[in-house]
Amino acid sequence: MADFIQDWNSTPAPDDTLSERSEGSQAFEKKWLEACGDNPIPARDEINLRRFAPFAPRMALIEPDRQNRTLPIRLAGSGLYEVTGFDVTGRNYLDFVAEEIRENAYRDVITLLDHPCGLWQITPFQMNGMPPMPVEYTLLPISLEGGTTADLAVVLVTYRLDLYNKPIQFERIEHSKLWSWIDLGHGIAKKSRDN
Repeated sequence: MADFIQDWNSTPAPDDTLSERSEGSQAFEKKWLEACGDNPIPARDEINLRRFAPFAPRMALIEPDRQNRTLPIRLAGSGLYEVTGFDVTGRNYLDFVAEEIRENAYRDVITLLDHPCGLWQITPFQMNGMPPMPVEYTLLPISLEGGTTADLAVVLVTYRLDLYNKPIQFERIEHSKLWSWIDLGHGIAKKSRDN
């Protein structure tokens, strides 16, 4: 993933970009598909430790608040504490994002819920006094009750802390330049980022 720090642009990645996904990201999607059962979107109850135990430390649940245009983090694994240095549970994800990309970040999550699809990206985490850390995100929709309405996004965050000195001093999340929608059997979102 070190090459992802170099020469980013702001357009969707070429069709073969998903070949860059980690095995963990792909395995996470496979477990998500298993959790769907007969529904197009898995119910919240199906995103459980029995099925997702290997991913749990690096998972988070985001429940968008459309009225206030925020992305509250409802649950967060211990690995997110490891990478940020603090508990992100209950916090608005957008508070960690560089101001100039907050609207895109909000819109991406809403888009993947409104048109059930996934989102994969490499996002740089800015660390105090260190080069940005490339972090892989895999976002997938889930439903509170199961069925066809997506209410929450489950996120897998993959990173390599062994390349950085500890303690980590997280500052903010920067603009992702390498990203792609993931077709989960319903097509991909027609909306795209403005920049």
